[in-house]
Amino acid sequence: MNKIDIVNIKKELAKRKAANYKWSENGDMSKDDIMLRTTKELENLIKDFDNNKKIIAEQEVKKLVNEIFTEFSDNPDDNMIVLGACNYYHDSRHVYESDDPLNSIYFDGFEHQYNKLAYPIGCNWEIPSWDNKKAKDKDKYEKLQEYIKKIIPYLKDLGLESIYDYWDKNNDALNECWYGVHGITKDYQIVAFVIRDDGMLCEEESFDTFYNSILYKIK
Repeated sequence: MNKIDIVNIKKELAKRKAANYKWSENGDMSKDDIMLRTTKELENLIKDFDNNKKIIAEQEVKKLVNEIFTEFSDNPDDNMIVLGACNYYHDSRHVYESDDPLNSIYFDGFEHQYNKLAYPIGCNWEIPSWDNKKAKDKDKYEKLQEYIKKIIPYLKDLGLESIYDYWDKNNDALNECWYGVHGITKDYQIVAFVIRDDGMLCEEESFDTFYNSILYKIK
């Protein structure tokens, strides 16, 4: 069974509640395979597929996290990977996604005094910026971004909304200086937290208090 079969099953279920639909080709299951099953059987097929998709996503994310830490972590304080960040301007109706959280946020500010939780890989690198396009860590930084792009699509398979949608709904603590950040820790926890651009956490007790949240734990 593949994704096309899931599309067809959902159409069959919808048909049983409403009108006819156009059959999609190239699935593993024939039309009879789907039409001759009960509604409960079809619903269970979708549930099993979603569970399997989540298991595959967990395995792939763990693999990518391990590869990233093995290849890029060069600081003993590294404990997470930044997946994305958003902030919220006072004259805007929606949040803005940061093109480059590691340039926008100084995670190592105040010598750890106000941030004892979040030290992403690359936060101490010399990375490209508008006034320093030939930074010494440019190549490995860009390679790290390619790895991160591979992780992002799996968030949906894990049942999580996009980084943008999450912070657009949870923007109470955000403004021009305070960012909402998504990251994944070395032990595979997908977390959301609020931090100021100079490195002060809004809540420094844990990733599971106040504006910080543990969104998903991969075992």
